[in-house]
Amino acid sequence: MAEDAENRGLCSTCMNSSTCTIKREPGETVLFCEHFEVESPPAAEIAAEDLPLFAELRAAEQRDSEGFIGLCSDCQGRLTCRFPRPEGGVWHCEEYE
Repeated sequence: MAEDAENRGLCSTCMNSSTCTIKREPGETVLFCEHFEVESPPAAEIAAEDLPLFAELRAAEQRDSEGFIGLCSDCQGRLTCRFPRPEGGVWHCEEYE
């Protein structure tokens, strides 16, 4: 009788399940196993048709940071920040993200 994947716990996704020699009770749900391993997911690849979109986003990001000196140039809150920005730039800020 084949075991239902839902009742196998970790075993249902373990790459060692076909050769596993650890004894367990039939129908037991395994929630911890020192031998548990999964295959690493394939690395994400950027499709050639997406490259112009990434280039456009990068250009927009560069335009967005122009005019800001110091930490403000790449701070995530630079567009909504209410702190003064001296002409020489901000080089210390507790709100920098």
